[in-house]
Amino acid sequence: MNAYSNVLQVTFPDGGLAGWGNVIGCFVLAFSSFGQANIFGVFQTYYSTQLLPTYSAFALSWIGSTQIATIYTVSNLCSRVFDVHGARTLLVAGCVLSTFCLIMTSLAKTYVEVLLAQGIGLGIGMALQFYPIATVPTHWFNRRRTIAIGIVFSGSSLAGVVYSIMLPRLFDSIGFPWAVRVMAFLNLGLQLLAIPLVKERLPRHGGLPLVDFDALRDVTFLLHFASGFLASFGKSLTLYTPFLYMEPFALTIGLGSSLSFYTIAVLNAAGFAGRLVTGYAADKVTATARGRIHVPLA
Repeated sequence: MNAYSNVLQVTFPDGGLAGWGNVIGCFVLAFSSFGQANIFGVFQTYYSTQLLPTYSAFALSWIGSTQIATIYTVSNLCSRVFDVHGARTLLVAGCVLSTFCLIMTSLAKTYVEVLLAQGIGLGIGMALQFYPIATVPTHWFNRRRTIAIGIVFSGSSLAGVVYSIMLPRLFDSIGFPWAVRVMAFLNLGLQLLAIPLVKERLPRHGGLPLVDFDALRDVTFLLHFASGFLASFGKSLTLYTPFLYMEPFALTIGLGSSLSFYTIAVLNAAGFAGRLVTGYAADKVTATARGRIHVPLA
């Protein structure tokens, strides 16, 4: 018998002030944290033309790809912290670390400094918040779960629209260092407002083992794990490449700096609509796990 055999049947509010308050809080956190992964192309364009012009597009893309890899790797390690200490610890730690690393990015002058601050440090900060953002809404919603998660992660797409338009203008008007600091302070303010809204509802599991080896003998679980891994692997290959290269590519084909940054905004706008539409459709069409796959793919 594994550690999860005695899990009680629970009911879900599927709404209410507290439930939708958590969705709003997670939406704002997705906007101000994970959404930054959707705008690295803006930074790559600036690095390739201003800060680090001697580095190739391939070398610069390692900063963004390292950030994304760090988010997904470290967020897996956050699950046990969440089980024991809850969402608040991870969210506050991620807020502090992300703000610090953005300030360090604004001060960076070399490739290594940018890689450490924006690629690794900021990636860890976003990872600390990614797991609670993805998990807490599932404590409050079952029948409306996919639309709730869709709303939450549409926040990251909205950030891609807003920041991809805002940052190039700020680079020109106040310079790169202060533009990044403005984003850091804006994110900090939004997160200070959002974190109190996010509260897990289900009991914590401090007594569970670090790794439940009994689950590895469950064929259904292993198949689900393998399908999730392969789906995420394929999605990451196709999803994030445009965020890294679309704006630099637009410049190479002569679109012009005044229009090229809109390509990332348009891409994120499509993602914003896609997450909402597929989340709503999945809840309406089917309540099975198969329907709930659509949201993370959007």
